[in-house]
Amino acid sequence: MTDREPVNIMGVIAFPNPDKDQRVIRFIDSEYHTLFTIKDGESIVITRFDGEKMAFPCKYIDDCHVCIGNSAYHICEFAEMQERSGNTYLKENRKAALDAVKQALHDKFPGKKVPKQQLERMLKQFQAKTNGRYAEFSGVIIWYLKRQIARV
Repeated sequence: MTDREPVNIMGVIAFPNPDKDQRVIRFIDSEYHTLFTIKDGESIVITRFDGEKMAFPCKYIDDCHVCIGNSAYHICEFAEMQERSGNTYLKENRKAALDAVKQALHDKFPGKKVPKQQLERMLKQFQAKTNGRYAEFSGVIIWYLKRQIARV
């Protein structure tokens, strides 16, 4: 059992972490694999199947529930709903980093397919560590570049 006190938040009987500094919102896929975490109050960007992008603030309810925009969800309920709709979601700042890379590739190769060699060069740059660390948000960029290389 838990030592946390139950509270009713937006109709959810929740067991929030009493240490507000430790309140982290976990985003998962429908098989409970963690995709990323954000701090209470940060936002995510949902990209709809038609390409429309929407930013939503997120509020921690408890370790398994989150308020996204004005709606409360179990984290798996949200993941399943987004997957069924064909939507994707990322941290707002992570999305901005990925969009910057996509825009740079588009600007360098407007209306053309990006050569595999260019994608591999960029991948190598983002996989390089500085002082033992990757550049901020490089994980999503590495994932994107590997996916693009596999498609070429």
